[in-house]
Amino acid sequence: MKKVFTLIILSAVMFSCSKDDIAIEETTAVELTESKTIIYKGISYTAQINQQGEIDKTGLNQDLINAIASSHVVELSDENTMYLYDQIAEVNTLITAKTSSLSSKNGVINEKSGVAKSTGYQHENYRGFPLGGTGNFSYPSLRPHGFNDLISSAIVTNFSARGYLAQYFEHDNYRGRIYTLILAPGEVKYNPNLRSVGMHDKTSSMVGRYL
Repeated sequence: MKKVFTLIILSAVMFSCSKDDIAIEETTAVELTESKTIIYKGISYTAQINQQGEIDKTGLNQDLINAIASSHVVELSDENTMYLYDQIAEVNTLITAKTSSLSSKNGVINEKSGVAKSTGYQHENYRGFPLGGTGNFSYPSLRPHGFNDLISSAIVTNFSARGYLAQYFEHDNYRGRIYTLILAPGEVKYNPNLRSVGMHDKTSSMVGRYL
């Protein structure tokens, strides 16, 4: 009887430790890792990114929270900033403005390659199978390539003398929400986790083109 009682006590202690370990892991999973500037309707906000790669919405107003979930996202290669737009026309206006300024540089940045490239990866941190293109390319549907709603991370490089644009669309035929990356000549943009821009496993069509 004494042995049985001892086993019960040990089991209770071990179970308690397991619960503590789980609690610690859960706390660690939502720790904040970096800050990011978000610009929406001309107002600048500072948000935190947690270890899961998601924007921590604590302290953000409801208008901004709704925009993060539904707006188009634009990122520039040389900024740690997300621009949120409700209308595609606003995205196109920014692209037009950047086209003239980014194309003002002359000469090839990297003589060896001289090209731009956009690649999406099946898993976070550039793991799994890649799918992308070089220079001007388009995928109106990722279904034939077995990549529909599977892209989780992305790398875009621009070793050309022109600006470069990479876009990831929520639906086939370039519809739905758009995640846009704009790169100046000689720039590289890494996004190890598309959760931060609300496009984790949500891309169904893709475009890359020189500006």
